[in-house]
Amino acid sequence: MKRSKRRIRSRKREIENKESLAFCPECAPAGIEENDLFCSPCICPEQIPQPRFPSPTSNFPAEDLENLKRCINKANTLLLSLAQEGEIDGNEIDSARIPIVQAGEAAEGEVEINDRALQVSLFQLIGQCVEVTIRCNDEEEVMDGIFADSGRDFIILERNYKIHKNLLLIPFEKIIKIEHQQVKEPCERNLSDIDTCLRRDITFCFGETVSKSPFLLNLFFGLSLSLFLESYIGRFVYIKGEEEIKGCLQEITNRSVIIIDNCDKRGIDFDELCFIEIEDNSN
Repeated sequence: MKRSKRRIRSRKREIENKESLAFCPECAPAGIEENDLFCSPCICPEQIPQPRFPSPTSNFPAEDLENLKRCINKANTLLLSLAQEGEIDGNEIDSARIPIVQAGEAAEGEVEINDRALQVSLFQLIGQCVEVTIRCNDEEEVMDGIFADSGRDFIILERNYKIHKNLLLIPFEKIIKIEHQQVKEPCERNLSDIDTCLRRDITFCFGETVSKSPFLLNLFFGLSLSLFLESYIGRFVYIKGEEEIKGCLQEITNRSVIIIDNCDKRGIDFDELCFIEIEDNSN
């Protein structure tokens, strides 16, 4: 009997020592959980104390775990870009060839990379002042602005004027190089700061939620220039190709952009398109 009591006391001290090292209470007190309920419309019952059993998220040390996560993210990005490569005749890769250089650096050769991988890499330029050199009608032209976003086969620059901000859309295939000054930390493309309700919708209704948002479609899959322009039908645009035209954007087809200028319908093929500037109609 005495041995049994000593064994119980010894076991009790052992448990107390472990708890003090883990800094974890035996039970989780009620009412400490966040009250957002993951944006659930259901009213949860009153919380009662529950036993808490701490468990590490990984057997790796913290530094090794962070290195592993970075490797996994790089591998996922590579696999995503490879999975969405275009093919020509079943063999050749339909690649964009755009060197991106810091201001003051020389572009040494051209960099081959597929369109989706290029789009993802360009996200690092969001919010930066850039100068884009394009080739239009066998001539080079330099355009500048704030890098606003990157689509599947084009970039978006924001051009600030005195009373309005226009959007400048430039196809990848017309770009020779992009130069920029590193004036601030690049904007990361993630969903860490979205509200709880949107996070819930993406988790449980991914297809329905993403299909309604051009931003989410572009982030997850990449929007082409033709799909992006569908959202701006009815806006005044300025287009430069083999000729310069301007007017109200009326229709987008798989091959061309169609506008109306003084009741005159005109169009330009995407192959000839150097850039499109969309006028701000907020004023």
